[in-house]
Amino acid sequence: MIQKILIGDDEPEILNTFSELLTHYGFEVVTASNAEEFQNNFIQSNPDLIILDIFFGPDSGPDVYDRVMKLSKASAPPVIFMTGKLEGIKESPLMRGRQVAMYAKPLNVEKLVADIRAAFSNSIAA
Repeated sequence: MIQKILIGDDEPEILNTFSELLTHYGFEVVTASNAEEFQNNFIQSNPDLIILDIFFGPDSGPDVYDRVMKLSKASAPPVIFMTGKLEGIKESPLMRGRQVAMYAKPLNVEKLVADIRAAFSNSIAA
């Protein structure tokens, strides 16, 4: 089963790079460059996982995620927040039983993919 990932970031280069790389690794990818597009794409695509920038344009990524989860009737998928500013924030991988992870930019794509696959396999086994 192909897992669907929704990526939200206001930097087009990051969206394009991650979309290409994650597609290469066998994931279906949907992207959003602003909060409104993120909300619409979430509702339309029903993703298995979200990767979302902490500083999502003028919005806070966590705030956008919370708003979309309140509006949606779907269950909340796990979310990986990414940021270029990790000062005071502890980086943590997505693990079994955890809904939220934090990664620093630039991301190590191989590590990210391994963590995503582990999280999906753990959730399937649970």
